[in-house]
Amino acid sequence: MPKNSKLVERIARERIERLFELSTEMFNENSAESRKLGRRYVKLMLLIGSHYKVKIGKRISDSICKRCGNLLIPGITCTVRISAKEGYALYRCECGHESRAYLGKGSLRT
Repeated sequence: MPKNSKLVERIARERIERLFELSTEMFNENSAESRKLGRRYVKLMLLIGSHYKVKIGKRISDSICKRCGNLLIPGITCTVRISAKEGYALYRCECGHESRAYLGKGSLRT
């Protein structure tokens, strides 16, 4: 079966989604062993996506630290600062890497 068939692509997407769920559960447990396992699940997600040429998806890729591979879970693995003036949220991972999520101009103003 070719790598780019619809069936292979669907199975790869399902596995990526399941690994994302499992890694979220592991990071929420907040112990050293579970975090290590959670990082392993994130690494497997990225490997499956690149091997089968399947896009991970914006929801999942935005929640992964590009430097260390942690899931960005507010209050557990990252801190969040919201700038209402500029319209973005700043996520700072434990490793120090920062990423921005743009919320739209004026979306936070009341």
